[in-house]
Amino acid sequence: MSEQIRIVAVGDARHLHLHGTVGVFLADELLAAARTLGAEARDVVVRCERLEHLDASAAQTLLALRKRLVSLGRVLLLADVPAAVARYLRLGALDAHLPATDGVIPPSGA
Repeated sequence: MSEQIRIVAVGDARHLHLHGTVGVFLADELLAAARTLGAEARDVVVRCERLEHLDASAAQTLLALRKRLVSLGRVLLLADVPAAVARYLRLGALDAHLPATDGVIPPSGA
């Protein structure tokens, strides 16, 4: 994994840290991370505090990961989403499908 995409174990959950611009040029790396996280079947918090931009390919990968986790009774939440990224998700009507938390991360299994 690169500096832009990292998986960190936090208790029973996994945090997926995204940094900078995450898009088509990192699609294979994000897809590999999503496959790893989907196979682990744990709650996932996507940490966005250092994210500058998320393109359609990255959003699609996160949507597919969320679908997989929900089918397993798990959750995917975005945390600390910058205003520009939140606006992009809202304009694409993706905010309802990629829910964000206001920094309060529920315990695993919630």
